[in-house]
Amino acid sequence: MRIALISDLHFFKFNPSPSQFCSKRFVANWNGLLNRSKVHRKELAGQFLQLLENESFTHLIFMGDFTTSSYALEYLMAREFLHTVKQKVPNVYAIPGNHDCYVKSDLIKMPFYHLLDQQLDFQGNTPFGWSLDRDRIASYELSDEWTLVMIDAAVPMPFFRSGGLFSDAMEEKLSKLLSAQSISGKKVILSCHFPLESDEAPARQMQRRDALKKLIANHPSVQLYVHGHTHKAKVTEPANGLPYMIDTGSLTDCRKGSYKVIEIEGTKLEGIESYSVTAEVKDEASPQPQYERSSHVQV
Repeated sequence: MRIALISDLHFFKFNPSPSQFCSKRFVANWNGLLNRSKVHRKELAGQFLQLLENESFTHLIFMGDFTTSSYALEYLMAREFLHTVKQKVPNVYAIPGNHDCYVKSDLIKMPFYHLLDQQLDFQGNTPFGWSLDRDRIASYELSDEWTLVMIDAAVPMPFFRSGGLFSDAMEEKLSKLLSAQSISGKKVILSCHFPLESDEAPARQMQRRDALKKLIANHPSVQLYVHGHTHKAKVTEPANGLPYMIDTGSLTDCRKGSYKVIEIEGTKLEGIESYSVTAEVKDEASPQPQYERSSHVQV
């Protein structure tokens, strides 16, 4: 298997509605206008789609933050992106990030799930009748030896906070799922938007991440933990009971765009490839960026 890992596209459309001032959305709206639209360049998403023409990925996992403010027009951009990806990659999976569940009304309207339900499977092979949209957890059989488990820890946060929450209920379900007979004996890739280890400010960290770290340490079947959120591409080797941790970075960051590829043969994780953009994209007149392999970890 050759699996692409991408995250943090942050598609942006300015929302002129006055209602933005009644919620946290105006923060993302104006930050997007003044900052993110300059940093996160759609040209890089387009470059990645072009790369898929010559790649042979068996799977693609997206770790969240399709949008900047969970605005419907941003989701239309995500839908178009996914439509193209699915024409070139047979198996595509995704979870929301904190920007995809940005304001309190998103808990009711669930735009990530309702606007992308034609492009994504939210149930997979999950036992107990669970699904990602209803239960915030799902599993997908990647092969006879490997299973992907995805957890949705994205919840609306107060102003100027951008973390997540690994809730008590999620902990209970994840523990039950990892112990389920259908998964027992398989190797697991665990995907969440938020990192287990972080040197960022507490306002950007996932609450109760220590509980998740302890749970993972008690389930050695978890071989990989993959995430986004920080925009800092990084591979951390196993230590202190934790598996390989892969931060994909941001696919569309014009300063340091990145994505990862993992190679698996049978039961063995063969390697982790890192790809980085070679030229900063400042505007449409900038040289066409090219992604090149920047490093390879032989496992």
